[in-house]
Amino acid sequence: QEQMAKTVYVAIIIDDMGVDVLRSNKVMALENKNLTLSFLPYANEITKQIATAKQKGFDIMMHLPMQPENDEIQLPQDCLKVGDTRSVIATKLEHNLANFPNVKATNNHMGSLFTENYPEL
Repeated sequence: QEQMAKTVYVAIIIDDMGVDVLRSNKVMALENKNLTLSFLPYANEITKQIATAKQKGFDIMMHLPMQPENDEIQLPQDCLKVGDTRSVIATKLEHNLANFPNVKATNNHMGSLFTENYPEL
């Protein structure tokens, strides 16, 4: 029986980018541009950091804050929360996406509770 050759792809995503600018700059200084960088929308100078990452050839994602199960964590502004209406979610998404021109993907930040709640997701 012949085995068909399969191409396997692995995506490496580095998230929590942007808040610690020094560490984010170290990642952006890497030679390997086959990484995807996922930036938190509330990071300082996020527009500048994203522009730098794009200029250096990295793919960009938005690391979208979502409500976690741990209720002791202070939630960032515009975090998607269980119980938010569709309208509130849309407004928060628009605000978070404002600094991510032409972003093609997002992944969740902290969002275990929100992602388990299908009506909001």
